[in-house]
Amino acid sequence: MGMDYDTIEDTSSEIRYLTLELMKLANNQKRPFKEVLDEFINNAYTLQNALETMDNPRDDYIKKIKKSPLKK
Repeated sequence: MGMDYDTIEDTSSEIRYLTLELMKLANNQKRPFKEVLDEFINNAYTLQNALETMDNPRDDYIKKIKKSPLKK
């Protein structure tokens, strides 16, 4: 059974939105779109893997941020 039209439309809308945001980011950073896209995809997979391996993702994430020397 395939996806219904509403789901396809919603997915297409999200992809268009993400594409536009990544294009803006690439333009602002004076970087190629493909480079920004690859970084976005890599970050998404990294986040997914981190969330899948944590016992309690929110608590572990907060602890990491508090220990991070890069926090603002």
